[in-house]
Amino acid sequence: MSATKFWKLVCNTAIQTKALFGFKVAGACNFSLLWDTWFCGDSLGNHFYDYALVGCEVMDFISNGAWTILDSWPVEIKQKIITISVEDVSGVDWVGISKPSFKNFNSHFF
Repeated sequence: MSATKFWKLVCNTAIQTKALFGFKVAGACNFSLLWDTWFCGDSLGNHFYDYALVGCEVMDFISNGAWTILDSWPVEIKQKIITISVEDVSGVDWVGISKPSFKNFNSHFF
């Protein structure tokens, strides 16, 4: 089974724009723990994978504004995660622009 042209375009655009987005992590953050690019600009799943974490959200590992990382995770992963600040509100920002719009996206590609 192969992907449609449209789906390939969507995936290619996501790859090209990944570096343009900044993810803010917060206590009520529903980003995917493994697949969203909140982890130092990349997906945690690209660096560390545990089947038990499939379906987990970032907020599952934050308590009272601090990371609660499992002891079983690799040390280098834990060290990187604790450098990511836990904000009051989570969100996705267009890097370098305080109030992004679709015009910003368009100007990057066209």
